[in-house]
Amino acid sequence: MTSAGRPPTPAPCRPSARGGDLRQRGPGPRRRRACRRGPLLLLTTLLAGLCLAPAATADGSLARCNAWQRSSGVARILLGNAIGAAHYLTKRVRLQESPPDHPVALYHDSDIQRVCSWR
Repeated sequence: MTSAGRPPTPAPCRPSARGGDLRQRGPGPRRRRACRRGPLLLLTTLLAGLCLAPAATADGSLARCNAWQRSSGVARILLGNAIGAAHYLTKRVRLQESPPDHPVALYHDSDIQRVCSWR
């Protein structure tokens, strides 16, 4: 505890203003690993986002999402099942199939809304 009764602040991820080097006066080994991990995690997240976004639009899911939002009844079930299968969503009941004569909604509406919300 400091004299003001507050806990000490953690060491920053950069050298001190006095020109110190991370190995000499900087944070401990755990903090240094966390400092190196931050930019790598950010870069990985950005690359994954750039790679996945074009793939989602390439299969015509924008048109499917628009049609699903405007549809009702059996058409909505069929479109929802197609969107869910294309985006690998989790089914309501594991390994369930939808018979062609009486379609069953295999995916939750909230999951399909989440997939279609970025458009």
